[in-house]
Amino acid sequence: MDLKVMFIAAYLSEEHSFSQLCQDYQISRKTGYKWVERYRGPPQRAIPGPVRLTRRPAGLPTAQGLRSASVV
Repeated sequence: MDLKVMFIAAYLSEEHSFSQLCQDYQISRKTGYKWVERYRGPPQRAIPGPVRLTRRPAGLPTAQGLRSASVV
């Protein structure tokens, strides 16, 4: 079982304090809270839309757009 899944299952059982759980799983409390928030958050979309893998712009400005921007 994945460590995150085991952590969330232990968290939901409410048998130990949050600090103790984080210590048992050797993660920081910040990470523990992040995992819990992801668990409680909205579900991921079943069919994700297109994902851009780069930060490169999708297109380049046209020459006409550059001329009108320089006039302003």
